[in-house]
Amino acid sequence: ERFGAGHPLTNRSLIVIAACDLNGGEHFDEAIRLLRQVVDSRTQTFGPQHGETMSAKLLLAKAYERAGEFGNAEPLRREIVESNRAFGAKGRSANRNNLLWLSLDRLKQGRFRQAEAPAREGLEIYRKEAPNDWLRYGAMSLLGWSLAGQEKFAAAEPLLLEGYEK
Repeated sequence: ERFGAGHPLTNRSLIVIAACDLNGGEHFDEAIRLLRQVVDSRTQTFGPQHGETMSAKLLLAKAYERAGEFGNAEPLRREIVESNRAFGAKGRSANRNNLLWLSLDRLKQGRFRQAEAPAREGLEIYRKEAPNDWLRYGAMSLLGWSLAGQEKFAAAEPLLLEGYEK
């Protein structure tokens, strides 16, 4: 059943579309402002862990990342990862990319040790579920970057080389 014009989901969906357009056009401040409104509205309407709310949080995290605000994106990505864990195997697959983005958010903040666990977990999921996916090599590179940042060069080198060569 479709929602009517006055339903909060419909109204906020229009704001999401506008925010995504602004985000694509690099008007990050306005996109972030609008997406915060959507997150707040969906949290009040549906609850903090509802799929509609989590989708809005994902869009907000992406807007923060595009704006270079990795410290603001990280808690949202962490919340999304934890929410997806509740869905077992289905959530595990959904988390592949979110784990890599969580790792990248931490790497961009110079938090190399904290970036290792999500990069390692994301890589493991790719190795098991999508071994030929090109993002597996991105996961290798992120893990290598994390290890290199911790001065674990011997462990980082093969990951960085294989991730780069593929």
